[in-house]
Order: sequence, then structure tokens, then C-alpha cells
Amino acid sequence: MAIIGTIRKHSGIAVAVVGIAIVAFIIGDVFKRQSNIPDLAEIDGETVMNTTFENKVKQMEDRYKRQRGVDQLSNDESFQLREQVWNEILEEKIFGKQYEKLGIKTLSEAEMNDMFVGEFIHPYLRQIFTDPNTGIYSTQAVAQTIRNLDQMKEEDKLQWLDIEDYVRRSRIVEKYNT
Repeated sequence: MAIIGTIRKHSGIAVAVVGIAIVAFIIGDVFKRQSNIPDLAEIDGETVMNTTFENKVKQMEDRYKRQRGVDQLSNDESFQLREQVWNEILEEKIFGKQYEKLGIKTLSEAEMNDMFVGEFIHPYLRQIFTDPNTGIYSTQAVAQTIRNLDQMKEEDKLQWLDIEDYVRRSRIVEKYNT
């Protein structure tokens, strides 16, 4: 009973101590959450940050929505895009060093031109720029697109840059596999 009486006499101090402890706990939890965002993975000794992955997923989703003209993605589409981003990160981290060792990480401008308007047209470009009426690949349409890149709307420019990136990456993979 004596202890309860002592606590009652000093109840203001007890309430203050409990209040300070609660505030300290909340503040500590907030700082802990901000500083402890876990890394997503470690691949071949390199850390993949969760924020990096999420940013790439957001870019991919925005690109996909823009290309399809939609505002929302289904769960399946979202899952497939996340998986695609993860596979690109894996390829970049695992095969990137091998591509560099072999000297195939970059393509020359001549090689890129050859895949767009030259002798060895990339199949994806052939699919996009083949006239459906004649079945003939139009190098003029590709050249015109490249020439008019500065006058294109921003979303069309981004789409063209995505095409270039896809063609470049697939050619590097093709060279590696060969």
C-alpha cells in the first residue's frame, strides 16, 4: 500500500516518464523505418536496392500504360512487368561483366544503322516497319522517323528510344549467345 501512496504523490512525474517513453518509442520507430529499407538482393557481389527496382518497375509500368493507352494495369500485367524488370536486372548484373570482358557491351553506330536501315534488319523492326499491303520493309519510314525525332511528341520519342534500347540489348544477347 505504501508504494501505491508514493506513486499517487508523484503521479505527475510518473505520467511524464511514461509519456516521454511513448514519444521516444514512436520517434525511434519512424527513424528505424526510414533508415532500414532493406536491399532487394545481392547479385554477384553487387547490391540491388529496393528503391532502384521499384523505380525501374514504375518506369516500365508508365511505358506500358503509354503504349497501350490505359490508366490501370491488371494484376497479371503488373506481375509480368515486375518479372521483366527483375530479369533485366539479373541480365545486367550477371551477364554485363561477361559482355564487357568480351567487348560486346556496346554497339557501334554502323552496327546499329545496319540493324535499322542496312542489310541485317532486326526482326522487331521488320515487324513494325513492314508495309502490310506489300510485305516490304520500309527503310525510308525508319530513316524518316530517325530524322524527325526532334519534332516528335515526347511520348513518341520515348517509345522510339525504347525500341532502340530493345534492339540494342537483343543484339548484344545474340552476339553473346553466338
